Amino acid sequence: MKKSLIIFLIILGFNQLQSQGFDWEYSARLPYKIPRAFIGGGYSLSYNQNIADFPFFENNVYSLNFHNSNGIINQFLVSFQYWEKPIIAVFANVFYKSIKTDFSQRMTYPRSNGIDNWETTYQTDMNESRDYLGISIGGKYRLFGSYFSIGAQVNSAFLLSSSISASEQIISPKSEYYIDGSKKRDIKEMHIPDFKNLQIFPEIFIGYDFSPIKGLYMHANLKMQIPIFNSTISDKYYDLPIGIEITIYKAIKMLN
Repeated sequence: MKKSLIIFLIILGFNQLQSQGFDWEYSARLPYKIPRAFIGGGYSLSYNQNIADFPFFENNVYSLNFHNSNGIINQFLVSFQYWEKPIIAVFANVFYKSIKTDFSQRMTYPRSNGIDNWETTYQTDMNESRDYLGISIGGKYRLFGSYFSIGAQVNSAFLLSSSISASEQIISPKSEYYIDGSKKRDIKEMHIPDFKNLQIFPEIFIGYDFSPIKGLYMHANLKMQIPIFNSTISDKYYDLPIGIEITIYKAIKMLN
């Protein structure tokens, strides 16, 4: 009984010491080597809480200040991963990221025609988008020999493009219209926030690895960006995304 228990613990310990803890043996009759280097592709979708306070100008005239908002981040990546030890991996990614954020602000102004006095409420909506190309480096650590892991990475993102569109509409009173008879108008001339050309931001994550078939494994994680650095040069504008990322890895035969 004791001998069987010792053998079982040795086998269990051996499995846990393989890269990711997976069984890479295709057949007991075929020689195999536990892979350590992998390449993969992935996608992440994040909800972005924007912490902001910046002025909005129309035709170089101050209109209002936009404040906190939210949006969506889509990211595609190519990843290289190397297992230094059975429980420690380092990785480097190249990624493309698209950020879309919607801002909305209401302002109420007193109005008068010389006889009657009233208040008019306007709502200004701004849709902002940015595209980045970047690289990241990081590492992860398997927890307690399981398939769960924690990790961190540092991202450097280069701004490819940024654009905004804006509109204004009359919320109240219902009897008030613009001069063309509409309740909404597009804003043509406006100030675009001065986003930095280079952004550096750290991320932390907790993940889980699993192998759908031998030779491949998948990594899924819940990640959060740490808003240390401002996204613009002069205004208050921080991105705080929380998202899910899935990457599929395949062993690189020539490096294993």
